[in-house]
Amino acid sequence: MPSDTKQAIAAAFAQLSQKKPVDKITVKDLVEHCGISRQTFYYHFQDILDVMEWSIRQLLQKATDNSLHLPSEAEAIEEFIVVARCRAPIPPALPGGAWKGSEVSGGICG
Repeated sequence: MPSDTKQAIAAAFAQLSQKKPVDKITVKDLVEHCGISRQTFYYHFQDILDVMEWSIRQLLQKATDNSLHLPSEAEAIEEFIVVARCRAPIPPALPGGAWKGSEVSGGICG
């Protein structure tokens, strides 16, 4: 299923982003990690940043859905903070050095 393939690619991206900067992750790395062809990758995503954007959108959608069932606005806001700081697949550095993730270490994530 396409959704499963997209999830597998996104999971591979998240795993690889823990080992090296996102600007060093290649489509070749992802297809080898997933055991898929380049054609399959490009059927689902335009490029590496598209994978990251899709992953973040999925995570935010899940956080939105979860927050609708929480008893208070404060808990809903906390859900988004936890997702943004702890669970989002944001790599240590974006291409071009636009952002460094050192600001999010520690705090509520440990």
